[in-house]
Amino acid sequence: MSCIAERVRVLGNAERMLGFGARRGTVCTITGLSLKEIQQLVPRKEAPAGRWPSSIDWYHTANLAKRVEASLFAVHYWRNRRNEFEIVESLIDAYGRYLSCVGSQPSISFDRAVNLVCHLEGNVWGVRNRSFDIAVCPQCKSQQLIQVGYERLIGGCIFCKFVQRYVADARLQAHFPTRSMPEDAGQTLWTTDGTQGVETRANVESPQK
Repeated sequence: MSCIAERVRVLGNAERMLGFGARRGTVCTITGLSLKEIQQLVPRKEAPAGRWPSSIDWYHTANLAKRVEASLFAVHYWRNRRNEFEIVESLIDAYGRYLSCVGSQPSISFDRAVNLVCHLEGNVWGVRNRSFDIAVCPQCKSQQLIQVGYERLIGGCIFCKFVQRYVADARLQAHFPTRSMPEDAGQTLWTTDGTQGVETRANVESPQK
């Protein structure tokens, strides 16, 4: 890739991250651009200062809705990585797909999504060790975040809990309103990749360039 093409790619990534509400410091760290260059892309008042949280404590104290959304993003990201897309490309694409699932009021900010990526990957953007992996619930077959070093889902499957609580929990109903099933939904096939029991979509789409 030529220097010009690489520059265009980096600036494009920066604009997409800023569009997701990323902090300026986060974009600087991921892209290698200077703060001055970032400020030229977006007005100072429209991009929050600072960078993403380095600790994962927020996840362990999060409510069920936030943990469900964290897993939605993480599974999109991990699927991209398993299909050999690089980290930044996988991150940006996964966050866009996550937003398409949850709408305009996401519980997981872009900066927290970066935090999740750091702890899924390890040895990236200042985080040395992995804290999370992706596991599959043996009952509902949903993929979700799990702490590294634990074979079982601590506290049980968040999606099984979600289904059990949804009918009687007005807060979950408000956070995840029901939607009509698309007419062509039955045409989407799902298969299971035998390695590590991770489900992958039969018609996997490449991350958007």
